[in-house]
Amino acid sequence: MDLGEFDGMEVQRWAERFPDFRKRWLEAPATLKMPGGESLQEVQNRVVDTLERITQNYSPESTLLISSHNFVNLTILCHASGTSLDRFREFRQGNAALNILYKEGRKLWAEVINEQSHLKKQNEIR
Repeated sequence: MDLGEFDGMEVQRWAERFPDFRKRWLEAPATLKMPGGESLQEVQNRVVDTLERITQNYSPESTLLISSHNFVNLTILCHASGTSLDRFREFRQGNAALNILYKEGRKLWAEVINEQSHLKKQNEIR
């Protein structure tokens, strides 16, 4: 997601500097555009178009691995589940989490969300 002027800035810092923006971000984030950046809706439109373009190059029974980042993943999950982007916070995406999605035609749905069983627990790492 293009965070514009907020790129590289800690959330706490921009929340303190821009309290009105922060309030709108918490209440209705879907179409709220980051100053100099993009909105979640713009991210979702871009991502869904990109997924469509990528999957057109493969047969329907193909398995693809696509790696991405938090906001991109969250907008995909909202799209796949029919959830409003204003409710994107209902989904969680841990670092290196796995989502398994299926596509038939233009319909996309998630079978697995935020799977982390493949990751070692912190106390297991030597």
